[in-house]
Amino acid sequence: LNVLTDIKASENDILYYNSIVRVIVNKNKGKINDKDKAEFLRAVYCFLNNLSIRDRRYKLKKEQCESLIGFFKQEFIDKDIFSSLAVQYGIDIEFDDVIEQAVCNKLKSIYDDEFCNRRIVNDYILSIDNSDAYEIDDCLSCSILPNGNYFLGVHIADVLAYLPYSSYVIQESIKRANTIYLSDKYIPMLPSTLIDNATLIEGESRLANSFYFVISKDGKIINNYIEKTIIKNNSQITYEQANKIIKSEKNNDFKLRETLLNLNAVSDIISEMYSNSDCSLYMKIKESKLNISKNIGSCSSSGKIVNNIMMLTNNMVANYFYNHGYPFIYRIHDINMEKQEEIMSRAREMMNGFSSSDFDRMYEIIKENYPTASYSVAGSHDGLHLEHYTHTTSPLRRGADLVAAEFLNRCYFAMPSKNDIGNMKEELSFVIPLINEGVDRTTMFASDYEIIKRKIRRKVYF
Repeated sequence: LNVLTDIKASENDILYYNSIVRVIVNKNKGKINDKDKAEFLRAVYCFLNNLSIRDRRYKLKKEQCESLIGFFKQEFIDKDIFSSLAVQYGIDIEFDDVIEQAVCNKLKSIYDDEFCNRRIVNDYILSIDNSDAYEIDDCLSCSILPNGNYFLGVHIADVLAYLPYSSYVIQESIKRANTIYLSDKYIPMLPSTLIDNATLIEGESRLANSFYFVISKDGKIINNYIEKTIIKNNSQITYEQANKIIKSEKNNDFKLRETLLNLNAVSDIISEMYSNSDCSLYMKIKESKLNISKNIGSCSSSGKIVNNIMMLTNNMVANYFYNHGYPFIYRIHDINMEKQEEIMSRAREMMNGFSSSDFDRMYEIIKENYPTASYSVAGSHDGLHLEHYTHTTSPLRRGADLVAAEFLNRCYFAMPSKNDIGNMKEELSFVIPLINEGVDRTTMFASDYEIIKRKIRRKVYF
């Protein structure tokens, strides 16, 4: 900001400064300290005070200066709101440097050993995510076997291969419950050093839990199993890019296009497998509510690919634990029938003279009264119409997925003893309420922050 604060030397460039300052601040959020911001703010005030009414561009310069002042004041206001709400809701904004360094040292000590004891996957693998994705939890692969069946691979970042479940960092991350995505801020669940090493970015070898499914074209699961693997993401693409390729847009990467088309076909088959589960209302309400963990909800082809395949994976893992009688963390959604009757009663009252505005009101009533999902040691997911469901596909941004991954290590990759099972039950009795409380707390924090931000944006600060 040293050059930018010398506004007197460039009076005729105020329009340029207005634009360039905003770009610099927005691209460097968190890196420009309050002292520099305050210095620039004082410089703009000084220029404004010395601006002559006789200047032929007086009005325009005045407006631009006031706009810049409002912009920087907003920066301070946003920080105060963010900090005060974080304290109010007990939100830990970041991991300190000591923890980051400790994680870095730990990663160096275990890396080679983990790479020696895994199968190297040579299949073509891709990820589909948002353009600004930092935590890439999952990758996909899909080929057609000689007998016509599909061989689907769901590759999930194995966070616990980098740091043990019992470590302070992992336990602290579970307590945080999830990564929080705000309209202008990001609060990671895990230390950045760990995310950088575990995220499944393109071109880098990474440790993963690979969930494999052999699926027939008529929708039968012929086989499914899980392996400890080393994978490499061949292509990191966005939802928009995936949609264009699926819609027959030309693409020079044959393997990318072939894999995407196979995934799209499998997604349709999975959709048919769950066709008796009419979860459209649940998904619509879920998408319309504040999404602090940035989970995907999309009606596009690529969005459906991710949704359907992750639903299959989570369902199959939950079924494994239920069928074996092992303790586990389930994702449950209990629809209260009395509440449903209340909603239907109110709907019938509104049917006379029904208009589009009435429909909007009805939808809001349903949304407000519709129950939210939570975690438990038992229960079904009524919203998805599934007897058993869990979360295991986003361990970089959800604490529950770390618990599920640890229990897979104990009950799928090892044979638990009676003593182990007793310990797991005891652990779940502690960790599930902790995660549910954490999710509620972060959701309220995010909601309050966005509401206050919207109110502030309606005002002008000069």
